Amino acid sequence: MILATMRFAGLEWQYNPLTLKVSHELSHTKRVMPNSAEAVADTVRRVNVISGKGELTGEDCIEQYKELERVFAMGRKGVLTLPGRPPVYAYFTKLYALATDTPELIEYGFEFVEAVAAEDEKPCFHTGNGSDSLYSIAYEYNVPLEKLVELNPWVKRPDEEIAGKKVRLC
Repeated sequence: MILATMRFAGLEWQYNPLTLKVSHELSHTKRVMPNSAEAVADTVRRVNVISGKGELTGEDCIEQYKELERVFAMGRKGVLTLPGRPPVYAYFTKLYALATDTPELIEYGFEFVEAVAAEDEKPCFHTGNGSDSLYSIAYEYNVPLEKLVELNPWVKRPDEEIAGKKVRLC
């Protein structure tokens, strides 16, 4: 299988990184419902962090690293294409080089953080479908469950299915 080449903001890596790590995290909140036991709820999906290490080789390895530095210094959001994963919007948040004894070799590391839509870019309503609940909508839109409960007092329980009903997000 041939993997796609890693790309970001117009820069295409000559060789894919040696290691690639994508970290996923959920934020959990303990809730006490009236006349009920405590429950742990998956309330918010945190942004994904993409990190890794690689090698730049050849007589032009210093120029290759300078190009990485140039793109890093732009400090803007861009489309990050990774081998074997769908593209995501991300920020280039960390870049470092490691010294080696070998001329024509630079080892480097990097980190990208998935970009989350700004508050004003998010829709303010969602129409429930399938088995949607406030829990699943909080995860999908990265909105705290407490905020959804407050904005939608007509929902009796956060795990209640709300197919076909309009839910306020902001």
